[in-house]
Amino acid sequence: MRFSVFVGYGSLVVRFFSALLFTVFIVRYMSPEDFSVWVFGFSILPLVSMGYDLWGWAFARRYVLGVKNSLASGILLNLVYMIISSLALYIAAIYLGGSMGSSYSYLALFIINNVFNGLSSIASNLGNLLRPDVSMSSLIIFELSRVSLAYVFVRLLGMGLSGAILSPAIASALSSLYIISVLRRSGLITLQWSGVFGEISVLLRMSVIGSINSVAGFLWNIDRVLMTLVARYGEAVSYLGVAYSLRGIVSQITSVPAIVAYAKLLREEKYLPRDLIYMTLVISAPVLIYSITLSKPLVTLLNPYYVDMYRVVFLVMIDGFLSGLASIFIGILYGVERRDLEARAIRDLMRTSIGRIQIMNLSRASLFALGSLVYSLLIRLDLVCQDPLEVVVVISLLLMILTTSYLVILLREVVSKKSLGVDLREMINIFVSALLSNLFLVATGAWGIEILSITRDLVRVIIPLTASLGIYLIILYALSSWFRGFAKDLVKYLLEKYF
Repeated sequence: MRFSVFVGYGSLVVRFFSALLFTVFIVRYMSPEDFSVWVFGFSILPLVSMGYDLWGWAFARRYVLGVKNSLASGILLNLVYMIISSLALYIAAIYLGGSMGSSYSYLALFIINNVFNGLSSIASNLGNLLRPDVSMSSLIIFELSRVSLAYVFVRLLGMGLSGAILSPAIASALSSLYIISVLRRSGLITLQWSGVFGEISVLLRMSVIGSINSVAGFLWNIDRVLMTLVARYGEAVSYLGVAYSLRGIVSQITSVPAIVAYAKLLREEKYLPRDLIYMTLVISAPVLIYSITLSKPLVTLLNPYYVDMYRVVFLVMIDGFLSGLASIFIGILYGVERRDLEARAIRDLMRTSIGRIQIMNLSRASLFALGSLVYSLLIRLDLVCQDPLEVVVVISLLLMILTTSYLVILLREVVSKKSLGVDLREMINIFVSALLSNLFLVATGAWGIEILSITRDLVRVIIPLTASLGIYLIILYALSSWFRGFAKDLVKYLLEKYF
């Protein structure tokens, strides 16, 4: 299992650079106005597609635990919801196009994204629990397809906003079909149609948990919606879009082992997730520290227009790291929980760890939405200055406060249910190694480079960054006994497998 995580992190390197290139194509080759519409569209898409998440987690979980007709029931529910939600999105696009400008009519194209989200819900939920390695590799397909299509549509064909909307939709379809084809060839997918209506009633009852998660997901994205509809501050939306792009990179890297922890513990309750936590920090600690140091190159790589953001984006990067850690703890708690299979009523579900986690997440998402609403009203009424940097700072601080308190609660619940087996000294060694190697980046002056020309300036950052990574691994090998053992096991594994 530790090697599958290692392979997953190796594939994440490909995802990181492809995701970065996609963001560059979108931000650099779109006007701030079109980019605002794009950010707004992908902010409301979770609301439109939330139905898939209501029962998606439940049918996959029950299918893996032996309820074989749950998959067919989930497919039927997705098809019905796909038709209803696509019609609602079309009506919303017509209304917004008439009231806020013709560019908002492009939101109708998000119907394609919504349809493929239904397919992705089935594929990803099953893949995460049956074959986590396939789910991780499918993300590579998604990222490479997305960046390739974005380059063709946005850069070569000049499709602008429509190309930026269609490229992730098509990429999502390709990655979903890959997961389904692998699972079918492995004999892991069987459709059992008997008793599907009875199972649908069970899934709808369990969808209460999913509805809480979906509402929370929308509330987490509502700050950009409120900045658009209430504050009427499109420039701040584009700044937030850049900030969330950088936050997403750190968060995704940190949360990779969450899928593996959930899938492993769902089958083997005695599994100790110590290695997963160590491997998370080995990768995410230097990513966080280097990203903060290289804030100016990262921001200007996306678009030099946002160069003044480099002083404040460290806040949202820290929140991304904390959110990733929270995802791992949630994966552990979901994996050890079994009481939901015996739940006969909604109140029984809410007493499980799954129910308590969703209530906590909804509570803090509601607080975030309320804070975003108040702040948007203050901007609209000219009671605070209209400074996009101030918007990024305020939103980032609000996120950090809520995420930190949530992380502490999750950690306490994990410790009460599952021994992590971690050594605090090993975690300290990881951060010390990352901080010491980061001094090389500071000494070379890479932190102050602005990426005005990708071909000319980017190499000036990559060379010292690569050297810092080498220094990090050397220091970590010297300080961490766990990493020394892991490196030796890895070398032995590779020699036995390929030589």
